[in-house]
Amino acid sequence: MNGETETTRNDDNGTNEWYVYLLLCDDDKIYTGITNDLKKRMSLHKRGIGARFTRSFPPMQLQAAWVCPDRSTASSIENKIKSMDKDAKMQIISQWNRDESLYGFHPYYLTDIFSEEFFK
Repeated sequence: MNGETETTRNDDNGTNEWYVYLLLCDDDKIYTGITNDLKKRMSLHKRGIGARFTRSFPPMQLQAAWVCPDRSTASSIENKIKSMDKDAKMQIISQWNRDESLYGFHPYYLTDIFSEEFFK
């Protein structure tokens, strides 16, 4: 594993907040991940060093993200989403687009990293 990726996973962004996020990737694949620094993590994915999956299927657009109070909660939600089929994941994205909570957690918006241009 790349040192930069490992450091990013352990860095503290000054809060206890963690994010669960879904990326639309090449070949119409959906990647689910967690981070405590969403903008930095998206930058790593964009540069091809964010995760093995996104090296194989480069990300095209951040589709959704939710704020969680801690890593444990974010990991739990990530695992639930990863166990879903693609149709269920698309429903989760649709839920985010309607500004609905996920397992009681609110959508997170940071407009510059939600644009397709961010990943170009």
